[in-house]
Amino acid sequence: MMTLKKCRFLFVLLLFLFPAVLVGQSPVREISGKVTDSSGEPLPGVTIIIEGTNTGITSDLNGEYTLTFPADLNDPVLVFSYIGFTPQQFEIGTRETIDVVLTDDITVLEEFVVVGYGVQRKVDLTGAVSSIDGEGMRLLPVAGVDQALQGRASGVNITHNTGMPGEGVNVRIRGVGSINSSNDPLYIVDGVPTVDALSTLSPTDIESISILKDAASTAIYGARANNGVIVITTRKGEKGEPRIEYSSQVGYQQHGRLTPMANRDQYIEMYNKAADNDNAFIDNPRLQRKLIDDEVSAGLPDIDQLGAIFRNGLIQNHSLSVSGGTEELTYMVSGNFFEQEGIILGSHYDRYSGRISLNSKVNDFIRLGTNINMARSNNDLIGSSGDGFGGNGGSVVRYALFRTPAIPIKDENGEYVDSPANPNFFGDGYNPVGLADKMNHNMSQNRLFGDVNTRIQIFPSLHFSGTYGLDRTDFFERRFNENWGTNNRINNPNSLNINNGYYQSLTASNVLSWNTNIADRHNLTAILGTEAITNNGYTDSSTERDFPDQEDYLIFLGNGLGSIVVSEGRWAN
Repeated sequence: MMTLKKCRFLFVLLLFLFPAVLVGQSPVREISGKVTDSSGEPLPGVTIIIEGTNTGITSDLNGEYTLTFPADLNDPVLVFSYIGFTPQQFEIGTRETIDVVLTDDITVLEEFVVVGYGVQRKVDLTGAVSSIDGEGMRLLPVAGVDQALQGRASGVNITHNTGMPGEGVNVRIRGVGSINSSNDPLYIVDGVPTVDALSTLSPTDIESISILKDAASTAIYGARANNGVIVITTRKGEKGEPRIEYSSQVGYQQHGRLTPMANRDQYIEMYNKAADNDNAFIDNPRLQRKLIDDEVSAGLPDIDQLGAIFRNGLIQNHSLSVSGGTEELTYMVSGNFFEQEGIILGSHYDRYSGRISLNSKVNDFIRLGTNINMARSNNDLIGSSGDGFGGNGGSVVRYALFRTPAIPIKDENGEYVDSPANPNFFGDGYNPVGLADKMNHNMSQNRLFGDVNTRIQIFPSLHFSGTYGLDRTDFFERRFNENWGTNNRINNPNSLNINNGYYQSLTASNVLSWNTNIADRHNLTAILGTEAITNNGYTDSSTERDFPDQEDYLIFLGNGLGSIVVSEGRWAN
């Protein structure tokens, strides 16, 4: 049992030691500064810690920090780390202020992909997502982004119907899902949904592409994402002096291995053998097939009809961009010219496109931006399928395969030879070179596609983003089916078809996102949003037949002898 005397002794001892403890506390120091990225934007939430200790802090909304630490630390080192940026270390020494500029960590950035209405780390994904960097796509001599995607993502099949210049491609993500409706994926460009922006965008303007392939990764888009989603992010300007980039590609295309065709002598030999075999079972000479004798074959040409419709096609792609900006405003302006001559005579495609991207910092909490894409394309079309009779053009390749080598392309007057002098020997198929040359079918499009967007930081972990987009296509198609051939048998009577109109889509998307980090181990994200889409369009079509004069400058509606048939349509949803 403790005596009163001992209690008094302990009390006096504590009174003596307590001031000593206070006096023995180590003095402290402060280090402060600001953390920004390479464009000068403040970085909130950067982890700042004294190496080898538990002393640390995070930067505030303006990227600023003030850290208190014991003054007796030996050679303290300040470590700055932030997701997506390269960690940096600084010896404090006698300094009281350290401002830091963190640079992008490319290795870490590659682990993030655009999904839904935000970004996510690959390691956190449970769905099937492929990510494609835009830098490699800029080197490909292709007309659009859709063609540049070929062979670059597993589970994505991209095919051409005919290979015609300017023709779009079929994109199928993990096969065909329906036989009764479209199997095309949903495209999202800078937050704006569209049906066909890929043929308008230049590959040189692409920053990255994410392909969402399964139900888990596309669920947020609902039923419209049944066939997968392709999310495209375009390039933006960066802070700094004006930067000019120019790229150019010029080359040519040629066909691959063609089906070997019989020459004139081989055709005559095979024809006569077939005739002999048929005649062996016919006794009546009047019913027997006649042979191609020397009198008939004398002076016949030897034409490679398939090779005659092909050529080496010029292909060129030129891009020019200017980018730069200040801390308050960054910009990127680019232009592109693409031209492709088809490898089949008469086919041609060219496109002029321009793009403007502006991003403004209104204050520390509000960002405004816009992305505007404009394009004009012209396409000279050549028949790629079907029969030429009746005005639908027909496939020039089909008729080249049917055309026998003993029929000349043109006669001595320079006119196309249609039906040969001996159709019983050489057939009466249409002249494929003539079909290609006589085709007068042009389609032009004007495209405007863009958005205005805003991002507001309500709290460090709570953001609002709004995207308001427009997608409009004005088109004009003109086709004249010229009457020509033996006895005017092809496209009789001639006809003029004109179609024009527009398609337009308006989009408004508003998203409130909340993100927080729990104990530096767990990340919690929630979003709440609304999206409204309206579509409308208008088309009209006019047809007139029987033009007595087929000179180009006389082929206009009202100059034909037939009546004009007009139809129109309007739709909205």
